[in-house]
Amino acid sequence: MPEPVRIGILGDFNPDYRSHHATNESLQHSAHKLGIELEPIWLPTPSLLAPDMPKTLETFDGLWAAPGSPYKSFDGMLKGIQFARVHDWPFLATCGGFQYTLIECARNVLGMKDATTAEEDPTRAHLSSPDPFRKFVFVRVLTWLATTGKRLSRKSISATSK
Repeated sequence: MPEPVRIGILGDFNPDYRSHHATNESLQHSAHKLGIELEPIWLPTPSLLAPDMPKTLETFDGLWAAPGSPYKSFDGMLKGIQFARVHDWPFLATCGGFQYTLIECARNVLGMKDATTAEEDPTRAHLSSPDPFRKFVFVRVLTWLATTGKRLSRKSISATSK
């Protein structure tokens, strides 16, 4: 029997958030439909700042930046997303996770060090302005997400054919 597909969920699981239960349920539904075993593991955002976290993240077949912002650690969430981008790791982001993905790329790829969320700092620059440069960030991140999703689904499909 093949090893389970391991998905690291970047986020702070909160049993009161319906979206967190939906994240788990969607993964299990997908695994059932594909006929594969899946092991989803929530990774609290403060833990993503640990020096040994890259080794931990390498043990996952894919990473999901979960909904549920603001996160306990803004910087931890960005570190987890940065790992996926820098290592070209299969990655998906939804809701707040997608917003933080845009911020990570804006800060670390495009040098927009002031990029943040209104939740984090209502006085600083945000990615919601109509600036065409910021729209470019959005398109670039969408492209990255689309290509990493294809790699993850290829692994899942090849796991079912063994």
